[in-house]
Amino acid sequence: MPELVNPVPLIRKLKLPRGRDRRLIGDEEERLLVACEKTNPELADIVRFAIETAMRQAEIMDLTWDRIDFRNHTIFLQDTKNGESRMVPLSIAAED
Repeated sequence: MPELVNPVPLIRKLKLPRGRDRRLIGDEEERLLVACEKTNPELADIVRFAIETAMRQAEIMDLTWDRIDFRNHTIFLQDTKNGESRMVPLSIAAED
């Protein structure tokens, strides 16, 4: 059937939005923590924890002790922004 045309080459893939990839550079972390410490020492602790774990604000604020496994150095996040659960590894600094 030579008259049939394959329509697949005519379909364009949708472009996905670019994900954010921002990291602190230079002395940004130190300046951020100093500003947080001046504002509220507890805020500084939360920011340090966020930096160590790469967890989102809502994930940190919803965290409960039963989700933290100090033996395996992990946190289990059941409800994440993308709807999937995930395990977050804990560094020594994050555990402290």
